Amino acid sequence: MKLRYKILIGSVSFFTLNLICKGLNGNFDADDLVKPSKSGSAWDTSSEKAFDIQSLLKQKFHYLGKGHQAFAFTSEDGKYVLKLFKPHYPHLEFWGESFNFTYIPFSKWLYKVVAKEAFAKRIKEDFISYVNAYTSFKDESLVEYLHLAETSDLKLPLQLFDKINVLRNFDSNTTCFLIQKKVEPLQVTLKNLLKEDKITEVRCVLEKLLHLLERRVELGFYKPTHKFHANFGCIGLEPYQLDIGNLLTPKDLGLAEGTQTIDLTTSVKKLKIWLGDHIPSLNAEVDEIVRNEFTPQGQLPPPLESF
Repeated sequence: MKLRYKILIGSVSFFTLNLICKGLNGNFDADDLVKPSKSGSAWDTSSEKAFDIQSLLKQKFHYLGKGHQAFAFTSEDGKYVLKLFKPHYPHLEFWGESFNFTYIPFSKWLYKVVAKEAFAKRIKEDFISYVNAYTSFKDESLVEYLHLAETSDLKLPLQLFDKINVLRNFDSNTTCFLIQKKVEPLQVTLKNLLKEDKITEVRCVLEKLLHLLERRVELGFYKPTHKFHANFGCIGLEPYQLDIGNLLTPKDLGLAEGTQTIDLTTSVKKLKIWLGDHIPSLNAEVDEIVRNEFTPQGQLPPPLESF
């Protein structure tokens, strides 16, 4: 067989095996995880920590899923979720389809070289957002522990089973991670309540969710949220925000003072669009809650029918 054919077959085999392995393991790459800053840096929240992380680290964590900014693992007792931060690589668009280029060998390394400044800027914005969640949005996001800077007092490693159930150990002192309470997805909560015909409880969840969205507005966060299936969950009838990657104010983004931030009308619109796709019967409930609970305070202009 000619050399060029051997090279071609070898290259195709390498790329194919790489894609299969990354697909099976959810593209998890321990070397690509976001690195913590130095101890004592601006991202060091050690003075804020009161959570008993030492006891929790005695448990092993099992793979739960991944998003744009983190891999998630659930604790053995089912009460907590641990997130390992990963860089957010932009997807490429071809003919209206989104393509994740990071499955291509060496693509992550190449992107970090070519887009070094943009990459560093995004990591910084992510860190700001995580700190905002932990300091000013803690009750709404259930962030119990945030580790963005190196420490020396964590005595146990992070013990994590990955997607293919391989146990991995990470030095907890030199790994970026956070701990959140585990919740039930918002969509599951609402659908279960509807199945049991608990309309009063459904309205309670939606009303509290609207107040949670109102809180985001009060804090001046710049971007609205719209992935309610992934971004929000419930404990009982209380909703919480799980995704903490876009909790940024115009000041955080270096935008001019007075830059228009989200308003409650925009947030409600996003909620109604999501409900229209998943639980359309609840749109009328949202309209009623807004009219009764918010409009008299001058926080939302009618009519909502335009949504």
